[in-house]
Amino acid sequence: MIGRARKGALLSWLAACGLALSFASAGQAAQPEPRAKPFDATTNPALSGWVEDNLQAMMTQCIGGELTMLRKKSFGGHDVVSVSAIPPIIRDGLNLTANPKIQLQKGSTLTREFGYVRPDTTGAAFDESDSNALALNYANFQDQLPAVGVNQTNYVATCSTVLSSKATLDGDYSFPMATVKAGLDADYDTSASTSLSLVSGHFESPIVAMYQGVGVDGFSPADSAYAALLFWNWYTRNSTRISADNYILRYFDGVSIYKISGLKKRTRIDVNLSAQFSVPTTSVSTTNTLGVSQMTTASASDYAAAVLLRPDGSANRQYFPLPKLDELRSVVAARSEVLFDRAGSDDLMLLTSSKKISLVAFSIPKVLCNGSLWATDDSRVVVTDAAQGVQPGSAGAPDRAICRFSLVYTPTAGDMLSGTQLKFSLTSKTTLGAGSPLPIKVPAPQIAYQGTRRPSLEYVSGGPVPVSATPIPGPAPSTQLAWRISYRLVTDANARLLTTDNMDTTNLVLTCPSSAPISAAPTFTVSFDGPQSGNTRNLSIQVAAVYAGPAPDLTRMDGLASCALGGSIDYLLAGLSTPVTRSAPSVPLAYPRTLAQSPAQPR
Repeated sequence: MIGRARKGALLSWLAACGLALSFASAGQAAQPEPRAKPFDATTNPALSGWVEDNLQAMMTQCIGGELTMLRKKSFGGHDVVSVSAIPPIIRDGLNLTANPKIQLQKGSTLTREFGYVRPDTTGAAFDESDSNALALNYANFQDQLPAVGVNQTNYVATCSTVLSSKATLDGDYSFPMATVKAGLDADYDTSASTSLSLVSGHFESPIVAMYQGVGVDGFSPADSAYAALLFWNWYTRNSTRISADNYILRYFDGVSIYKISGLKKRTRIDVNLSAQFSVPTTSVSTTNTLGVSQMTTASASDYAAAVLLRPDGSANRQYFPLPKLDELRSVVAARSEVLFDRAGSDDLMLLTSSKKISLVAFSIPKVLCNGSLWATDDSRVVVTDAAQGVQPGSAGAPDRAICRFSLVYTPTAGDMLSGTQLKFSLTSKTTLGAGSPLPIKVPAPQIAYQGTRRPSLEYVSGGPVPVSATPIPGPAPSTQLAWRISYRLVTDANARLLTTDNMDTTNLVLTCPSSAPISAAPTFTVSFDGPQSGNTRNLSIQVAAVYAGPAPDLTRMDGLASCALGGSIDYLLAGLSTPVTRSAPSVPLAYPRTLAQSPAQPR
């Protein structure tokens, strides 16, 4: 509710304009405009009656009854006079004095109206069953298609603006103050506020505009592919109509009306009711199985549209023939927009390693964004999932709806050695019967993988002599020998940086002769020597093993025997979801030979 002072000022202003009792003489009184004849599609298909009926319904809701004015009788009491609810600016703007004939369209939103497939072009009526509708989902913002049209003028009427437009009569007619108060209360109350938006002009189908949108402002080639896939999806649900002629509404000249409810708006008596307007094609909605939906009252509701009729009774309306399947395949193949998401993919060629591939598609409707509906035409690449998402806009560009596909690529041995240029298409699994043996295909971008055996480990230095020999206290002489080996980890130029210093040494092996006095449980400690430089990084492995004997003088060992360090190491690279396993080059590790031999025999 508005403040008392402000509401009082408005009431005073309206009273000054003639809403209260006037003292002008009856001879000077201007007559209130009578109501237009109620609309009847058969006997009185006039635009004035349709507009009047809608505005009267709005006034009845906010003031609690019909719109009437009072005129004081000479001998007391009042005459009750019915009053038209059409403000002069709407009457003149829609040329209601000419009383053009109209034909009501059928639909709950403009997008829904333009989204039905018809078998002919003989009339506006269409079958509202889901099978005849394009699979739009109005809860998905991309399916809330942009409005397209020219020469559209919007007239907004609220309880207050209707009352104020009628308050200029220079005579003894007045609105009851209870009516004025009810109108103001309704406009300022969040739950009761209601307004009608009347849009007059030329309305074009946003779906046809998308399909033909290459080079049209506001539309991209991806929008054209998007609309083509909506058409194709309709054929999958209506395969008996593949060879028949089918149509969707292309445009109509007329008027649409939206009731806007539950929005608290600041009402201005001096509001300019005529403004250029973008048609609200959809609003918040609930969704059924196919994704076609009815509107709720959260925003615009009680939508209706009327087509202006020519003098001969024909409608200013045109239909667009639904393209045939071969044309739809060509459009989707040429205009789809699918990007390789490098950040969400494994883009390194590694031996026997399957790779995740993430694709971002801007041309897949929500109804088709399902991984189970798609395969690829490359046996090495498998679709595992698809999910709807949003690509945030940049530099003021709007957000875009996307379908993110998850795939797995398993390279062959030949791919690993020589590399490959993956070039495949997302191929629909849905079949259309004998009339359409070819599936529809959405091309994916080319993805390059370079052949490589890397990353690899290269021996640099270390061994065979231990770097330390530490006696172990105990009744029997034993020593811990330690060796340090340096490797160079070499990657390709296209490989990414190593992401962790934690390496798995489970598969490193120290192999010694069966007679060697070396314990069977060595330990391995792996560390990096400094940061990565270019495509290399130095790696240090310390090997510790227990030797059954006293600590030798490492500078004066008179003979050496060898074990061998080998096996493999697992480590991670950025961009990979699983560790990489690489063989460690075999390196000999020595221990004192003389202590390993049998005692010398007497000569």
